[in-house]
Amino acid sequence: MNRADVAAADLPRTRADEPQHLLATLLGTYAIGREPVRAGVFPRLLAEFGISPAGSRNALSRVARRGLLERDGEGRARAYRMTASAREKQARRTRQFMSFGQPTPPWDGRWTMVLFSLPENDRTARQALRTRLTRAGFRSLRDGVWGTPRDRQAEAADLVLAIAPAPAAVLRAELVTASTSFPDIDRMFGLADLRAAYELFTGSFEPVCARARTADIPAREALVIRTRLMDEWREFADTDPDLPDELLPGGWPRNRARAVFTELDAALAPLATEYLNGLLAARA
Repeated sequence: MNRADVAAADLPRTRADEPQHLLATLLGTYAIGREPVRAGVFPRLLAEFGISPAGSRNALSRVARRGLLERDGEGRARAYRMTASAREKQARRTRQFMSFGQPTPPWDGRWTMVLFSLPENDRTARQALRTRLTRAGFRSLRDGVWGTPRDRQAEAADLVLAIAPAPAAVLRAELVTASTSFPDIDRMFGLADLRAAYELFTGSFEPVCARARTADIPAREALVIRTRLMDEWREFADTDPDLPDELLPGGWPRNRARAVFTELDAALAPLATEYLNGLLAARA
């Protein structure tokens, strides 16, 4: 096991350990595929992360079926490029998670609420709506009543349109009075688990920051670690409800985690990009 493999093994397992998800992360992080990339490049690239040739081919096929890549050419000249919709989506997603965790304006005290009623037997629609609400930062107060302390009117309106003609409404509301236990922010937003995830992230990557300050990370290792770093941070951007500071418990670990992310990304990006460009040039 070489040094990069040891470093990767020391970090928590993430979805980036899955070949298909890893390839999608690489496409988005390094803009691979904006120009056609020969098919033979992908197994060589994924081999840097311990993925077998068979696993690489399977990942490439699945990512293409998902509409992220389209074929360009045939036979020995076969190549792949990112689809136009995938490029647009990846750019939007990158802007979102790179800015995630930055300081936000003071909270105005208002909530965005979504109220809906779907038949109990329509489990597919109910689950799809819950998933989309969660991704938009909403959490359930009770069945059919979801809320977020952020202004998510546009996202909520899209969700309501998606389930029409089922009864649904979007409200902007301010809490006037309540018992001391309502709403239960810790339970509603799963803050205990989220705190543990941030602390694991910081504990895993802070030692790498210390190494980066002494220029102790080879380029190949930088590619592996930075890819894991980006995937971990993207996961926070997807799952953290981004509560206002006024609702968070004291000593909330997100600011420290973002400082680690920002420092390590800046240190590793040039090395990782240099090594990746070398791989792509060699295969070309």
